[in-house]
Amino acid sequence: MDRSEFSKGISTFFLLILISAGLLVLDNCGLLVRQRALSSNLILPTQRAFLLTGQGFTNFFSFLTFWKSGSSKITYLEQRVRELTVEAEKVKRLEDENVSLRSQVGVPVSKNKRMVMGSVVGNSQNLLIDKGLRDGIKTGMPVIYQDVLIGKLVKVLENSSSVLVLTDPLSRVTATTSKTKAKGIVAGQFGVETILEKVVSEDVLNVGDVILTSGEDGILKGLIIGKISEVQKLDAGVFQSAKISLVLDFQKLNQVFVVIGE
Repeated sequence: MDRSEFSKGISTFFLLILISAGLLVLDNCGLLVRQRALSSNLILPTQRAFLLTGQGFTNFFSFLTFWKSGSSKITYLEQRVRELTVEAEKVKRLEDENVSLRSQVGVPVSKNKRMVMGSVVGNSQNLLIDKGLRDGIKTGMPVIYQDVLIGKLVKVLENSSSVLVLTDPLSRVTATTSKTKAKGIVAGQFGVETILEKVVSEDVLNVGDVILTSGEDGILKGLIIGKISEVQKLDAGVFQSAKISLVLDFQKLNQVFVVIGE
């Protein structure tokens, strides 16, 4: 380093010492308080803004975390409600099936016949059940609930079957009265009611008498169809008829039984 550069460095050093000493004197005399306050007034709002902004971001991300967690919990709870609803429905279905099975005990079915329980999966004019060819059932087999006749199978597929109920206009079942033993044919009318027809005028029909299957058409004998609600006699007629009040409401059935056997 040459002499000129050395002299310049010494001068700068002493100048900085003089400035520092002057600032200390001014500060001790209280002359820098106003400038310090002014600087603080300028700096503090900026610091406060940064602080509030940071807190705002922190609160926002905390809200997002809470919302995400709460949304996940709600989704989980909704899923559990659906699962419990399905489980409750399964339990109810099993209970209904057990009640049906217990109520079916004691029905007069011969040793060479057996019953297959089916669930009703469709209910319009005819019943649709979830049993078919794979279960060993065939067209024409009677369908019952407890000891009451519902109808017979008319269309059998692999996994489902259609039941022609007693109220169907195409339904015909041979029957007899329980007390007077009058014989006739139970026929459906308009899809809503049944009548006992083709009863000879000499036979006695009484209101309240129970109508049973006679077994002459291959349907199990002794199944209940209903009761006579009204007797209809024609003057000088060869035959008489009677309206029948059915025992069951077919539209409310959940399970039925198909009688299988020779």
